[in-house]
Amino acid sequence: MSLQKDLKLYESIKLKEQLQVVRINWETTKRHKDPTFFFRDLKNGLSSIGGKTNRSFFKGISGMYVSLHKNNKIDLYLLYETNEKVLHELQLKMRIKKMLGSTTEIEIGDLNRFKDEIEDILGFNRVVQSFGDFYYNSRVLGG
Repeated sequence: MSLQKDLKLYESIKLKEQLQVVRINWETTKRHKDPTFFFRDLKNGLSSIGGKTNRSFFKGISGMYVSLHKNNKIDLYLLYETNEKVLHELQLKMRIKKMLGSTTEIEIGDLNRFKDEIEDILGFNRVVQSFGDFYYNSRVLGG
């Protein structure tokens, strides 16, 4: 998806009143070195806890995720609307740790808690500063 589409999607999702954010941080493994494959396994997998598969546990949720891959660590922010379904926090953590291991960091909260990190990943918080001749001659550039 293009950056422009990502930004539009985020802008529309953040307007939702009932929004939950799950932050997952893990070290990459052979099986889960890409957030796309991890999320597909998480949402559509047949792995089960308490007799309920991941596919049925996550059925009916809508949202988006953004991720940052740095060195061998992945930070994934899963944003989903809770109007239709609220995911059971303990079960959610167990399902994620079953896939990624017990050292996986998981935090759950509302958008306000993670907004700065998500917007940094999406590129909202850009710092542009002119220097040298461009700084002193900014009137020439229209500034």
